[in-house]
Amino acid sequence: MTAILVAPLPFAVVSGDAAANRPVSNLGKNPPGLVWRVDGETASIVVQVDTMFDTVALIGSNLRSFDTVRVRVGATAAATVSAPSFDSSAVPAWSGTKVDGAGAKTIIRAPNTMVSRFVRIDIGAPGHLDDYIEAQRLVIGKAIQHAAIDRDAETTWVDSSPSYTGPNWSAFDEYVPLQQTKASLSWISSAAYHSEWVPFLSRVGITTPILFAPFLEDVARHQTTVVFGNVQQSMPVRHPAYDIHNLELTVRALAP
Repeated sequence: MTAILVAPLPFAVVSGDAAANRPVSNLGKNPPGLVWRVDGETASIVVQVDTMFDTVALIGSNLRSFDTVRVRVGATAAATVSAPSFDSSAVPAWSGTKVDGAGAKTIIRAPNTMVSRFVRIDIGAPGHLDDYIEAQRLVIGKAIQHAAIDRDAETTWVDSSPSYTGPNWSAFDEYVPLQQTKASLSWISSAAYHSEWVPFLSRVGITTPILFAPFLEDVARHQTTVVFGNVQQSMPVRHPAYDIHNLELTVRALAP
């Protein structure tokens, strides 16, 4: 199955519904506690990006599986409604199984690279028991695609809770375990490596969080396989033979 990696593009907020202390601009910030929130059951935002993209993802939301997300793209903010170049229609926020307490992840892919710069997102959550809509991060970017990850990928739940011990006792300051995925990608062509991977790796390093979907087509398992977080160490790239590059990466989620 196809694996994708997406580095978030910066965006400017054009308009949007938001609580006074939870602005739309928080969707462009990485600390998971800086969320965007809207009181009520519907929300709309419009943002502008500066370069091409093909992926829009809403990370860490409180949306239920039957809530809806609609993405429209246009040459102007008004055109996202009057003459969109892409319209996902209202799609379910997610499907499959999600861990209790974890934020939801919604990934919407355009059929081709979008040249238009304005993105409108409409959310519907009728009857939501929280009485508000919330999300941690908006990821808009151009995905790097690879045919599949290699066998023997690893998933770990990293528990960083500090412990204290004494004679016959132990105690913890409890932190929520974070999902971490380690995977290798092989048989990357030289053309793809030099044109896509080198700019990507040079940009993200270990400081820029990325969206990593190891099994893109398996939508029902996105909630337990997709990770938005930092690369935990520099990605080693090997060049074992002509026109072949292999790399390995470990990505740890910023939040559950």
